[in-house]
Amino acid sequence: MNVEIQKGCEAYNQLDINTNQLIDKLIVIAKKMDNNKEAIDTIITETEMLVGMVDKIREKEKKALDLETNNRQKAAQLLLIIKEKHPEYLDAFSSYTERTLTFGQIEKMIEQLGCTVKTINAQIEQITETQVSKKNLDKVMDQLKEQRRQISRLMMMSTFKN
Repeated sequence: MNVEIQKGCEAYNQLDINTNQLIDKLIVIAKKMDNNKEAIDTIITETEMLVGMVDKIREKEKKALDLETNNRQKAAQLLLIIKEKHPEYLDAFSSYTERTLTFGQIEKMIEQLGCTVKTINAQIEQITETQVSKKNLDKVMDQLKEQRRQISRLMMMSTFKN
């Protein structure tokens, strides 16, 4: 497997692991706040949305891996044809390929998301039984919402050439 693709897969897997850890910690908080049904419902809703987004990213990952394998061969063939028969279009082709995201760029975005999840995990770990409060919960929820925004941004940006 190509090193770039392998790094992309590892980054996706790490994001998945970190997200699962985050969910486990949110469940612990929810149990501590069993007298606050609204807070628990909010946590569950946010977490379900986060999991759904990670699932969508994983679907894109599989499609991207399939496309990457096929497209490398097709792009190489196309580039040869363009060089030989239509060199005047070479610049246009190059600028198009520069606009599409590479696995390296996606890997960096996923690493950033992973760092965000780790940060949220670290802050959740600091919330002890005596510290579970509305203020702490609001802080965690704001971070969850930001995580969702970042994942949405990644999903919108992850376009691959056909």
